[in-house]
Amino acid sequence: MELLLVEKLVNMLDKRRIRYCHWKSNEHLLKGVLGETDLDILVDGEHLKDFTDIVLGLGFKELVSNSVVKHPFTFDYLGHCSKSGTYIHIHLHTKMVTGTKYAKEFVIPISSYVLDKSVVDRETMMHISDPKVEFILLALREGLKFNTGLKLDPSNNVKKKVKFAQLEADYLKSQFSLEELLQCLAESGLYSSSLESQLINMYQNDISIKMLRQFKRISKSVVKDYRIRSIVKTSLQYVNGRGKLIIHKILKRIGYYYGYKKRIKNNSKTITVIGIDGSGKSSIVRAVSTALRWKLDVATVYLGSGVGSKSIALKAVSSISKSRQKRDIPLSSKSRRSVYRDFIKSLVFLFIARDKYRKMRSIARYNRKGILVITDRYPQVQNEGMNDGPKIQYNIRRSSIIFRALGNYEKKLYTKMVTKYPDIVVRLDVPVSVAFERKKEETIGQLNDKQSGIQSLDFPNSKVIELDSSGDIQRTMKELNRRLWKEL
Repeated sequence: MELLLVEKLVNMLDKRRIRYCHWKSNEHLLKGVLGETDLDILVDGEHLKDFTDIVLGLGFKELVSNSVVKHPFTFDYLGHCSKSGTYIHIHLHTKMVTGTKYAKEFVIPISSYVLDKSVVDRETMMHISDPKVEFILLALREGLKFNTGLKLDPSNNVKKKVKFAQLEADYLKSQFSLEELLQCLAESGLYSSSLESQLINMYQNDISIKMLRQFKRISKSVVKDYRIRSIVKTSLQYVNGRGKLIIHKILKRIGYYYGYKKRIKNNSKTITVIGIDGSGKSSIVRAVSTALRWKLDVATVYLGSGVGSKSIALKAVSSISKSRQKRDIPLSSKSRRSVYRDFIKSLVFLFIARDKYRKMRSIARYNRKGILVITDRYPQVQNEGMNDGPKIQYNIRRSSIIFRALGNYEKKLYTKMVTKYPDIVVRLDVPVSVAFERKKEETIGQLNDKQSGIQSLDFPNSKVIELDSSGDIQRTMKELNRRLWKEL
């Protein structure tokens, strides 16, 4: 029977006698194992290389963080579990770093004690922190990161944070007595009378904003000698992080992906999904980007001519074309009407090409920044008149110098665009009858022609994944994510 990816990891860590434990939020450890949330693993610094070798051997990939989310003594790895079909994120720590959002300015100095006292979780067989130790860590973490003054940060929902802290506290304190907790505090090396009083209060009563405010003062006094960022640097780091997030949201609204998450180390690739109408391109692009965007910077780009962001010029010409079609023009003007219609149609095709060229330049910028790009369709020059290829010379049969110039310019733009092919091409294979039932905008004959054209497309130096998309979307995505992850 196939094991979950985390089960394989635990077996190998035990076999190699790696000193580690899942040190916080064990109340939802199973969700981390299934890829629904992070796995926060503390490892002995002397075993860091061995741990890294194991996760890389299991197909995990190292992630790099930008300055917004990068913290000292932490590493990130992302893997794909073929059994569950989900992505597993390991947030690896050699020291327990915590504090203000975006800054994490304190180290809790009992890593060795936490590892020594770790126990084995019966459900997952993973080493986890002792519940008593985790309760102390929870109090310190909540105190150090608590801040009611961050009014500009919508994510700083204090009541919501208190609720989650209470859930963890209830889960933990059901496993030990108050006497056992106080004995653990005395052994940990963090003992102070004020911390002891607050732990008793937290054990016997529900967590409140007032309690966390008191914990903040006490927690800072406990770890004051283990500050790794000054007050000034902490404030600057928070402003930097919050500012970049705001910039990202603003730019995203105007169609530019700024990126503020993590990226696969030394890896910036473009993934393209192609297929006939009704093959499920949009659904698959949306599902793939949603799954990867959980932890990675992912930009999605539509390279077709239907929906998606359009330039002002293309919107204007398209509007003229539509309004012209609705007008009742006298028959005596038939010849002029035909030339005018073809001219406007050629301009529409040309501005579509210019829009695609603009988007291709954006893709190149994303790649340089290390952002993963997923495109719906891709330009090509192998089949003119269809499947995102040049259209003017194929559709407009006029020999005048103006139409020839427009056609040549359009083809030149497409030729420039295909000087770089995508790294990975997902070619969707679906029976024409199924595609027609999904989307009845074209005839069976037109879909057959497009299907033949897509199957004949050649992508030099690209990894092509042939995928049957006629079945259930969840099964299709599970198979695609498995194959895709091997190529990233």
